[in-house]
Amino acid sequence: MDDLNTTFKAFFNDKKVIAWFFDKTLRQMMSKISLSWLKALSTCMKCLILFAVLCGTTFAADCSADNVKTVQACYLSYFTRYGLKFMPDYNTYLATAQNFVNRNGLKGETTVQGWVKTRIACLQPYVPDCVTTDAMKLVFNTDNQTIAREWATTRPIEDWEFTDGFAEMTSNYDCLRTMHNQHQGDVTVCANNMTAGFQHGLSCQVTYDYINCMMNVYNKYCGKSAADFICHSTSISMNFNFPQCASGTPTCPGKTYKGIFGRLINMLNLRKNHPLGNKN
Repeated sequence: MDDLNTTFKAFFNDKKVIAWFFDKTLRQMMSKISLSWLKALSTCMKCLILFAVLCGTTFAADCSADNVKTVQACYLSYFTRYGLKFMPDYNTYLATAQNFVNRNGLKGETTVQGWVKTRIACLQPYVPDCVTTDAMKLVFNTDNQTIAREWATTRPIEDWEFTDGFAEMTSNYDCLRTMHNQHQGDVTVCANNMTAGFQHGLSCQVTYDYINCMMNVYNKYCGKSAADFICHSTSISMNFNFPQCASGTPTCPGKTYKGIFGRLINMLNLRKNHPLGNKN
C-alpha cells in the first residue's frame, strides 16, 4: 500500500498529468452519454476507472474459452440493436448509444430497456466470472486495462438503470439530462475534490465524500428522487472498482416522503393496499 500511495502522489503531483487528466479524460468523458443521462455520471466513472487501474481490486479471469465466445455473442446481439455489426470500441458504443437516445428521447430509453434486459438474461449464467475486468479483456480482445474496466463497470450501471432504477430515471429524465449542460460546474467540483483527496493515497472516505457530494448536487437541482438515482448509480461504480470500500458506502436517500405531503402519500398508499371493506 505504501508503494501505491507513492505512485498516487507522484501521479497527481505532476501538473502535466493533471492537465492531461482533466483536458482529455474529464472533458472527453463529459461529452458522452451511456444510454440515458450517463454523460454526468461518467465523470464519476472515468475518475474511478483511472484510480482503479492504479490501485483497484482485480480478479484473474476464470472464464473458459467457450464461455468467452458465448459472452461475446450476448454483447454482439445487443450491439446489433444499435445497428453495429461488430464488437465496437468503447467510445464508438457510447457515441452510438447517445445518438440513438438523442433521436428517440424517452421512448428510446424504453426501447433500450428491453435490449438491456435481454442482455442481462443472456449474460446471467456467466456472472461474475466472465464479466470481470480481466474477462472483458478476452471478450473485447484488448490488452488495455482501462478499456476493459470501462466495459466491466458500465455493465452493472446499465443493468441497474434499466431495471430497478428505471422508474427514477424516467421520472427525472429531463432534469438528469440537463445536469451536464446547466450545472457542469457543480458536478466538476465533486470530481475535483475526489481527485484532490486521492493525492494523499487510497482512501475509502474519499469515495464516500464523492457520493455525498453528487447526492447534494442532484438534490439541489433535481430533487430527492434524482439524488437517490445518482447515489445508486455512483455507488455501483465505486463498489465495483473498490469492493473493499463497499461496506461503508453512504445510504441513499430513498423515495420516502416526509411532512404533510408525506402523510398524504402514505394515507393514499394505505387506502390502495387496504381498500374499504377489507378488514385485513
